[in-house]
Amino acid sequence: MQIIRLSVLMATTFVGLSLSSAQAPASQKPIRVAIVGLVHGHVQGFLQELPSNRNAELVAVVEPDKALAEKYATRYHLASNLLYTDTEKMLNEQHPDAGLHLHQGSPQSD
Repeated sequence: MQIIRLSVLMATTFVGLSLSSAQAPASQKPIRVAIVGLVHGHVQGFLQELPSNRNAELVAVVEPDKALAEKYATRYHLASNLLYTDTEKMLNEQHPDAGLHLHQGSPQSD
């Protein structure tokens, strides 16, 4: 499993896919998704869209800043067992199918 650095285009595409989730067969297993980093504003779109997406299931959120993690947990009703401060620990425990690494900075800083 690789953590993917998302550009604005990729983030928009992922959120757009959630709109078509109603077409997914009920028997299809959702993709297990982990979000790494809550500092970028696009995370709000993911946290709003993922709960209603039958194609994806949020299994973990990694954020070293505990206060920021709690802020988002409260706002988006995230269970405390989804929250991690360490990426390696989360990967070893959750084994997500996909990771969304949201970070601040310009594409040139990658």
